[in-house]
Amino acid sequence: MTDISSNDDLQKLTNTIYFVIAESLQIDMQQIRPESRLLQDLAMTPQQQQELSEFIMHLFNDYQLDFSTIDSVQDLVDQVLTVLRGLPDFPAPSSTNSLA
Repeated sequence: MTDISSNDDLQKLTNTIYFVIAESLQIDMQQIRPESRLLQDLAMTPQQQQELSEFIMHLFNDYQLDFSTIDSVQDLVDQVLTVLRGLPDFPAPSSTNSLA
């Protein structure tokens, strides 16, 4: 099982996801809050949702987000964490620079 129990690892993962959201939605990371709703608050379009999904797949071992259960940024983070915690020896994201 992947150990993401340290606060440092959790913060790095959360920052990576926030970066991906900001890149996909073309917004500043400062606008992103855990309670931000992707559609209502951050105005995510279907095209941006697809891009976000592709970034997450690229970074997290082809994991496909289930947007039917995601409303907020925290929902997205929780979904990725749940999956990662169930994967054996999942490598931490190396760098978000490869997204550019």
